[in-house]
Amino acid sequence: MKKKLLVYPFNRDIVSICRYKDLLSDYILAKAVAPLTAAYNNGAYGLIDGSLQNDFMVSTDFDSSIQECDTVLFVFENELLLEQYKLNIQIAKDLDKEILIERKLFNFLHNQHVDVPYDTILQPASVNCSIDEPFLKPIDIPVIFVYGLGEHCNKFDLQLSLRKFFSEKGYCILQYGTKEISELFGFKCLPDFLFQSTLSLENKVLLLNQFIYDEVEKSGADLLIIGVPGGILPYNRSFYNHFSEIPYIVSSAIKPDISILSVYPFKEINYQYLEKIKEYAHFKYGADIEYFNLGNASYNISYDNSTPEISFIGLPVAKVTDVQVNNFKEANAGVFVFNIFDNTLRTACEHIENQLSNNLDII
Repeated sequence: MKKKLLVYPFNRDIVSICRYKDLLSDYILAKAVAPLTAAYNNGAYGLIDGSLQNDFMVSTDFDSSIQECDTVLFVFENELLLEQYKLNIQIAKDLDKEILIERKLFNFLHNQHVDVPYDTILQPASVNCSIDEPFLKPIDIPVIFVYGLGEHCNKFDLQLSLRKFFSEKGYCILQYGTKEISELFGFKCLPDFLFQSTLSLENKVLLLNQFIYDEVEKSGADLLIIGVPGGILPYNRSFYNHFSEIPYIVSSAIKPDISILSVYPFKEINYQYLEKIKEYAHFKYGADIEYFNLGNASYNISYDNSTPEISFIGLPVAKVTDVQVNNFKEANAGVFVFNIFDNTLRTACEHIENQLSNNLDII
């Protein structure tokens, strides 16, 4: 029997769990609780990201909401919620609820001497993997990569959309996601050695290739979907997306058959811009990007203070659709532009399936 799940605090980073709640593997999303200070409290979850989707409502009443749940997922919002975290975690403990916690939040609470059991953390798997041979092994099933320009561009939503489409078609999927909550949907994050500073870039590439090769061999999967962590471009000289190290490692270790990139829907975005991105990705990552998802967020970099700050703004879906319709009126043979909020998503998935059809096997 599936457990009833409560998410606290509800925020933009966790909105996918509401949008794709039907894909949760061992849980039923019962409650999403926002902090009392949140502007979008006691309303539809789509208010937070501009999607305006209203098939799940957000509460601000943690005390009553937890009574209806078996499990509480705690995610990081900001350090100002420390006292509320301490209080709500203690309530969950007192009621003997299962606790799940994001690693970033666990690390923050641990540094603040808050007692949270270590085995409650959602985090990338620690794997024992070694390099059998110092060369790259071929992956013998179709591979789809999901890249993003940066944060909050619907990259995780896209991964879930692909999972839903290909699962409903009957394909056996091996999948690795960009968020720690991936395992709640039945798939994993990429292994933690990718994020270790003690390994060389070369060894990370070879280890990841060996790891994925072994997993494909064991799984019997028809299709491999990888959400690639991090952004493929710097925002500017101050916000450089960790110099895109992880996308470079993943792209060097495995060669995708299909590459999809989630981008920000700038007002001036056009085919010429996407063609430049294609060229950049081809030469830096060896990725031939043909599919572009227009996310529903924009970002702003402020220089008002001595330290630059970046902020993200959710855009109404109607604005994204306007950009899609107005800026991409005519077809382009090498570029397919869609967004996850309308039927262009399914059309894109059908195109991808057709493109891979010769190498896909239905179980």
